[in-house]
Amino acid sequence: MGEPGASGALVSMDIDDFKAVNDRFGHPQATKSRLAGTDPPGALGRTTSYRVGGEEFALLFEACTADEAQETVAELHRTLLGATFPHEERISVSVGVAAFPAMASSRDALLRAADSALYWAKNHGKARTCVFHPQLVPVLTRQQIADEAEPGASGCGRREPDPHQSTPRNLTPAALAIGQPAR
Repeated sequence: MGEPGASGALVSMDIDDFKAVNDRFGHPQATKSRLAGTDPPGALGRTTSYRVGGEEFALLFEACTADEAQETVAELHRTLLGATFPHEERISVSVGVAAFPAMASSRDALLRAADSALYWAKNHGKARTCVFHPQLVPVLTRQQIADEAEPGASGCGRREPDPHQSTPRNLTPAALAIGQPAR
């Protein structure tokens, strides 16, 4: 998304109730269940996946609409529903989707919209996808997102914005700086 007129979608994803897998089966089993390094089934065009921290992931789809990203994520939900993990527990994800420039005009706005949609999905039953819409999903501040996170997870894996850094005009994976590329 580094060219003028570029578009794309950011998917913010969190593994539901992953702490319970850690608590019941220990970190080695939980680590085997993480989605890091897996591309979603039917990934569209140029897709970059990131592990943001813990059980939170992000996907950046270049030249993709929110609807196309949602369709791809629906396939991920179906895949997880039928997957078998070493600990024999089901794994589901809550997902927030936001598109640039249709739903956000800057890097920070895109990140907030996708995160806000993610927390809407988590707060409305988990194991679902929410596409950002300003009339449905309020845009939350970083503090509000941290306050709504699971107990004990407040602030984990979040980078505070540098007030002296300008917002990048080109929304490339590097410009988003949302986490480390998944391996």
